[in-house]
Amino acid sequence: DQRRGGFREIGPHDGGPEPAKAGKCWWDQWEGLRALFDAHDGGARPAYGPYLRAEWRFIRRHTIDHRNAGTFWYSIDAYGPWRRWLRPR
Repeated sequence: DQRRGGFREIGPHDGGPEPAKAGKCWWDQWEGLRALFDAHDGGARPAYGPYLRAEWRFIRRHTIDHRNAGTFWYSIDAYGPWRRWLRPR
């Protein structure tokens, strides 16, 4: 998701319209992080560096439960009105 960050479970990869159910599951985020890390190749391919850092930032802000030391199943944006109680204080 170029606008909000993270990888969607489903959806277009060409920038087309977003499907109605386009969740961002924790598994997809960590697998995406690993793929970007491998593509970055320890700095040998620096073009992937900004994407790697952006994905890690999304994971830290939206999928890690800092309050209870766990991981949300979906990014906290998917929890609607409950998300303000889920964000770290």
